[in-house]
This record gives sequence, structure tokens and C-alpha cells, in this order.
Amino acid sequence: MKRVLLILIPLITLTACTKKSTKNIVDQVYKTEINGDFNSDERVKELTKSIKKIESEINDISEKYKQNGNFQRALALKMIHAKMYKQAYEHFTIAIDFYPQSDVLQYYKGLSAGLYAKEQDVDSIKNDYLGRAQRAYEHSIEINPSYIKALYALSILYIYELDRPNDGKELLDRLLAISSREFDAMLVRGLLFEKDGEYSAALDLYDKILKLSKKDSQILTADINRDRVLHRITGE
Repeated sequence: MKRVLLILIPLITLTACTKKSTKNIVDQVYKTEINGDFNSDERVKELTKSIKKIESEINDISEKYKQNGNFQRALALKMIHAKMYKQAYEHFTIAIDFYPQSDVLQYYKGLSAGLYAKEQDVDSIKNDYLGRAQRAYEHSIEINPSYIKALYALSILYIYELDRPNDGKELLDRLLAISSREFDAMLVRGLLFEKDGEYSAALDLYDKILKLSKKDSQILTADINRDRVLHRITGE
């Protein structure tokens, strides 16, 4: 795949050529020819015709290349919906070869790896795929530092799988600074506040969820958590 990419990248770049850039390429090619025994006008015409033909062929290759990338992406999504997480991970990895700057594909690659890890009974395999999930989520955030889904997923991975709660807290705080209505993230952050004995901060989050959320499960959890915190404060 890498060899194909190395070949296709410069070819795909050529597909953006305008008539002006085509002429520039012809001029550059012409200048590299040192044999002066031919008619320069005729040679330029020959080069122009050849390069236009190549550009047409490159356009065809480029279109097929993009179709392959889209196919891999669609297949990976089908696999994850079918709970075939390892296969989904593999196809997301291939799709990323076609779209290396896709924060969404990196997120789904991480999600597939994390879900596959949860199914494993062998620690070495589980830890391997947790590490893959971590790297994919981190790469997604590198591409798009404000990507909510990747920030939340990585925070959960840090807190519940990798025993890095402080890193998880940092990501949740960052996430909630970007979006103030991420109620699942608020619930997790509230639990961490409780664990640290910061009951007032936890209550603020639970109260906000009760006031703004429309989702029954979030409201119920926030209400239970709020009662628990009040009991700890008052002893009643």
C-alpha cells in the first residue's frame, strides 16, 4: 500500500494542473532535452499532447483511488455495526491510508480497537489493543484538538482502562471548556470530583445536568449522584 501511495501521490497532484500549469510542465520537460536537432515547436506540441493524455489517465486513477478509500471506510463502519471489531479496526486502518488527515477515521479506529480489547481474556492481546486505541484517539486529537468524541473516548480510556485518572480529568475539563452541554462527560467528571472530595464542584455539575438534560438516563443518574453527595455532606 505504501508503495502505491508513493507512486500515486505525485500523480494525483498532477490532476490539479490547469492549462497554464500544463504548459509550464511542457516547458520544463523541453528544457531538459539537450538535443537541438529537432523542430522545437513540433516537440512542444508532442509533449503537450503526451502530458494531456497522462493527465487524463491520472484523473481516472485518482477517481478509482478515492472510490477504494470510500469503500474501505464504508466496509469498516459495517463491520463495527456487526460487532466485528478486529475486522473493523483493520479496514479503518486501510481507509486511513487514503485519508491520513481524517480525525473521524482515527477516532473510529480507536473505538474499534477499544471494543475489541474489551472482548479479550488474554491480557497481552487486551493491552496491545488498548494501546492501539490510545494512539488512534491521540492522533485524532492531534489532527483536531476540539474533536469532542475523541476527547471523551480518550478520557474514558485513561480513567477506566489505563489507570491515568489525572490525564482523564484534564481531557474532560478541556472537553467541557469547548462544549458546556456534554452531559455524559459531566457525569464522569462529577464522579471524579466526588472521589477527590470536591463535593461542591460535583453538585454544580449534577444540578446543571438536572436543569438542562432531556435524556432520562442522564437525569436519573445525576439525581442519584446528587443525593449521594448530599448524604455525604450532611450525614443524613
